[in-house]
Amino acid sequence: KIVELKESILPVTEPGLCWVAKDGLSLANFLNRSYANKPTKLTFDVETYYGLLTCISLCYDGNESCTVPLNDPNISIGELAVMWKLVARVLADPAIEKCNQNIKYDWIILNRHGFNVQNVTRDTMLKAGLLYPELPKGLDFLTSLYTDIPYYKDEGKEFNPKIHSRDRLYLYCAKDSLAASQIDTKQDEELKDAKLYELFYNEVSPSI
Repeated sequence: KIVELKESILPVTEPGLCWVAKDGLSLANFLNRSYANKPTKLTFDVETYYGLLTCISLCYDGNESCTVPLNDPNISIGELAVMWKLVARVLADPAIEKCNQNIKYDWIILNRHGFNVQNVTRDTMLKAGLLYPELPKGLDFLTSLYTDIPYYKDEGKEFNPKIHSRDRLYLYCAKDSLAASQIDTKQDEELKDAKLYELFYNEVSPSI
């Protein structure tokens, strides 16, 4: 990327669309729009506070990521219930492969809150370990390696609910699933080039 951008004077842009669904209708429209394209993969990411779910982001195509607040006092109980039900439905869909960075953590948290996550097959951290065992495997490093998304991890690490709006955390969560989705696609290409694709999906993936 240094070689490609060394002479560029264009402003840094945000690749992809990240937004927050604050009512059931907005989330339903996003899901209907996504399912119309017959996706095969869903990348998700959760944020927690003392082990309790704060929000979850969903990304089907590596271009659009939607965060769903799950515990927001500014959203009515009725709207939250609708959104919980919709999220539960997509996570339990056995036809869609589920992807994440260090997916076992998010999977455990979601199970504790009653979500049934089906068809977990992809973990960008495990793919990184197979492709480059000598390199860092954090999402920040993988994002810099595989995507054009500018560094954003401090938006989550430095989040303080006393001085920052919840939207800052929600958009940070959306960027995580957007980045992981893009990374996963690029890693699949590298796994095939390295003749490790079958090894990952036949041996490593089932061990998750």
